[in-house]
Amino acid sequence: MEACDASALSESEPKLGWVPIALEAEILAVLNTPKMAHETFDAALRRKEHEIGAVLSRLMPTDSLALERRLTLSLADDPIAARFARFVPERRKRLLSFISAMRRRPLRSADARARQGNDGQLDAEGIL
Repeated sequence: MEACDASALSESEPKLGWVPIALEAEILAVLNTPKMAHETFDAALRRKEHEIGAVLSRLMPTDSLALERRLTLSLADDPIAARFARFVPERRKRLLSFISAMRRRPLRSADARARQGNDGQLDAEGIL
């Protein structure tokens, strides 16, 4: 058997990485916002979760998919993933579910419109 050259293997393997998304700066700004003087830590985290949700709701489906991938991979050099990892697991799970739901929402509405009749009435299943 031949010995494998480790450097040759590492060059041929795909490297995981990430690219910035459209609202990257806004998401980072929310994640980097310090706790306000009058807030408890719990209130500050709830506020951040709400503010991040508002920004995430404006993402295009392709950016939602890219962000969901980034947060799942949680690469060391990814600033959003690094800050996101600081949330407790329940909060991370809620936000990931929200991102996933936002990504699928346009698909659902397009599918519903395709089932509509010419008169704009609900289809036989009672769905728009």
